[in-house]
Amino acid sequence: MPFLYSFRLFLAHALFGFICSGWPLYERGAKNLFHIYAFGDNISGLQVFYADGIAKIGDPTQSNAAEVVPVYFTVSSTEEYTWLAHADSNNATWSTKVLYMADGGSGEVGFTSSDSTGKLTDVWWNYGHYVMVKVDEANFYATPIAGATGWYTLSWSNSGQEGSGQTLVTLRTIEPSTGSVLS
Repeated sequence: MPFLYSFRLFLAHALFGFICSGWPLYERGAKNLFHIYAFGDNISGLQVFYADGIAKIGDPTQSNAAEVVPVYFTVSSTEEYTWLAHADSNNATWSTKVLYMADGGSGEVGFTSSDSTGKLTDVWWNYGHYVMVKVDEANFYATPIAGATGWYTLSWSNSGQEGSGQTLVTLRTIEPSTGSVLS
């Protein structure tokens, strides 16, 4: 009788292992395609979008930029810490750009095609759904656009101090739980 019990237990473990081995394994962090959302004081998960080469946060319909494009992101297949922004619109004049942070300790966050002079491009990574960068003490800020409501310029600094009118934001790859913060 103990043999029969042991054999059944062995079969159950073997069957469970066989079934589990067929399940796909997923990386930690963001999915293959993801959006970036900003969270901070009075900024409850506004999406990052492209506006004339600069990363903006908020409602793209409120932007007065010449080219406004919603974007989604992927991790580069050749550079582990490089994120590619893909135009999520048929009206865009481009299809893929690289997300960057201005070099020099602070500045804008934007999108570039090829020239990465003065731009930090190979710095992006995820910790769960949080956007992280390989820059010591980097913080992200949302600066309101003069004369506009509901949209901001995304910038960064490693000095640890907010500028006038700037709001400290956390960048995440998960949308806000409220569904749509703009409705």
